[in-house]
Amino acid sequence: MPFSIFFSVKKFLKIGKNVLLIKIKSAQIVSKNKYDNLSVKLPGEERVMSRKPQYHYGWDFGPRYISSGLNGRIRLLTYSTVRLEDQSLLTKNISDSSANLELFILINSTKSQIINFNLSVGELNFKLEHFVHKGRNEVRVPIKMNNPKFWWPNGMGESFLYQCKLEIIDGEEIVLAEWNCGIRTINLVSEPDSFGKSFYFKVNGLPMFAKGANYIPHDIFQSYPSNSERIENLIRSAKECNFNMLRVWGGGNYESEQFYELCDKYGIVVWQDFMFACGMYPGDQKFLENVAQEAEDQCIRLSKYACIGLWCGNNENNEGWHRWGWQIGKLPKTQDRLWNDYKILFHELLAQVVVHYSNFNNYWESSPLYGRGDKKFKTHGDAHDWGLWHDELPFTSLQERVPRFMSEFGFQSLPNLNTISKIADSKDFYLESKPLLSHQKHPRGNKLILQYIKTDFNSPRNFKELIYLNQLTQAEGISLGIQYHRMNKPYCMGSLYWQYNDCWPGISWSGIDYYGKWKALQYYTKDAFKPNMIAIADKGDGNYIVQSVNDGRESVSLDLILELSDFYGRVLWTKQIGGGCWN
Repeated sequence: MPFSIFFSVKKFLKIGKNVLLIKIKSAQIVSKNKYDNLSVKLPGEERVMSRKPQYHYGWDFGPRYISSGLNGRIRLLTYSTVRLEDQSLLTKNISDSSANLELFILINSTKSQIINFNLSVGELNFKLEHFVHKGRNEVRVPIKMNNPKFWWPNGMGESFLYQCKLEIIDGEEIVLAEWNCGIRTINLVSEPDSFGKSFYFKVNGLPMFAKGANYIPHDIFQSYPSNSERIENLIRSAKECNFNMLRVWGGGNYESEQFYELCDKYGIVVWQDFMFACGMYPGDQKFLENVAQEAEDQCIRLSKYACIGLWCGNNENNEGWHRWGWQIGKLPKTQDRLWNDYKILFHELLAQVVVHYSNFNNYWESSPLYGRGDKKFKTHGDAHDWGLWHDELPFTSLQERVPRFMSEFGFQSLPNLNTISKIADSKDFYLESKPLLSHQKHPRGNKLILQYIKTDFNSPRNFKELIYLNQLTQAEGISLGIQYHRMNKPYCMGSLYWQYNDCWPGISWSGIDYYGKWKALQYYTKDAFKPNMIAIADKGDGNYIVQSVNDGRESVSLDLILELSDFYGRVLWTKQIGGGCWN
């Protein structure tokens, strides 16, 4: 996970050759030893003891490879009197004609002094000065900008970015930083209403129906630099598929600068999880101090990006504690201690860091707020509905299970035959072959794939038909769920399916496989997320609902033509409705 560690080497340097020796211990051995020494074993096993990507320990979409190493650059930094650690231009609030901004600078100074700054934002220039103390300083300077151009998510307007340049003038020395900045406000609206409690995003004061998916790391092995072409293709494809949001899932890693730069460029709002997933984490002081530094570093690093819309404490930890049996066998005092540790970390520590360092973003404790076993999952906050797949409910059940915001739901499929050919020989082109079983990490995955296919189709006659029907089942089912969510706008204000991409060439819930090849799901979601949509839903009593949906900022007037035809293409009935207004 990207983060920075600075330490002074001045007293160690000598004239001539210097060697920096870094000793790396086995993450697997260290985390296991720490876990084995716990008096009470924490749900999540040994991975919760290590601050590294949790999916490295194995997940139901990928293998177990617990790597150790450096994921970034090692640099020797020199400076005379000032060193700029980071900078960002934050949006506090906006009106139709102005924006109140805040220049945030993290700076180290070798002495107490007045520093002069030159800031340019597009064609505008600001001359500033600020007193700094010796040591590390957080400089915050208010700036008002008249008639700004706003950054908008994909489909709502231009994702406009200003070019920013900051100069720190210290005698003859000039410290320079350049970056792009989008001026916007993104607010989570979670308020009691007549149904329960809302969950939706307002961007620049306007409600946004969130359309997109959950993003996992694009590779099981972390490397520096990361695969820039793969990331470029994924984020560009998200825009092409009418996405306006990606959720960076909490079992992976904080993404690279390139990822967030591309989300800024293409107008993709990022729901950013902190990297905690499906477990209970230690509450000792050393662990909390380490997490505090991690959270501070990430919030500062990512605050410069307009795309960051939400910081979320964890993935499914709250649900796991209350509904997955994690409390069974533990004494009441132990339960109280573990839950108190949870509250300190996810209710207090992370929330405070977000308030202090983020780009005026909201914080959400845990996704989902209520699990599918709680009746409130449909009426309060965001939802992960795994009634589909895990509980073996049909796709049509999603019509009766529409939540306020769907942040996870999904269905597995095999990748394309070309991708499978990279992990298996043609003699192994069958579902229960050894190579395919080694790339299926869900214990009931293959059984469920066949079970759902048989609900709507004849049994596949060969392996190619299996792939085709499996991908078609996934595509039609998930796009049907998206349709139900959009038809229930504004009760439901978001549809993020699981999952967007893959970390290896496996059988998973993804719409785009490890090699960037689109499955049928990706083509279907491109259509399902179109700004203007006509949806038809079966009421189950012989009647159908025909409904228009418009996610644009402007009303449009279109003609609607309804046709009923037989399977030979003969039109049996037609009706035209003209001049309809889509708001």
